[in-house]
Amino acid sequence: MSYTPFLFILCGGFTTVINIVSRYLLSFYLPYSAAIIIAYSLGLGIAFYLYKKIVYRASDSNNTKQEIVLYLLVNAVGLLVTLAASLLFKNTVFPTFGFHYYPQDIAHLIGVVCGAVANYFGHKRVTFRKAWR
Repeated sequence: MSYTPFLFILCGGFTTVINIVSRYLLSFYLPYSAAIIIAYSLGLGIAFYLYKKIVYRASDSNNTKQEIVLYLLVNAVGLLVTLAASLLFKNTVFPTFGFHYYPQDIAHLIGVVCGAVANYFGHKRVTFRKAWR
């Protein structure tokens, strides 16, 4: 049995906390979208290290430069998924249903989860595919 999904969730959960807390703090000074983008970016370095060393066990690979490029590309897609889902829920879904209980926070959490799913499969199939085989 592979522990990769569990380790991805564990490491991703840690970086999600960093993402959510930093977005919350940044929102005092920046617009919502800018805070999401910066918060997402703050977790990138930590997540790369954790995914490479712990989740996909690719620490032995000699492809770190290539993995970084692929990692950033996969995360760019994940960022778009995160931002799109967050804005969709904040601006469309929640107002349609009259949901007013911390709409930015909950929309962002939903967006982060959607982005995490996209990232898991992207990193598994693209970034660390050689280590996964």
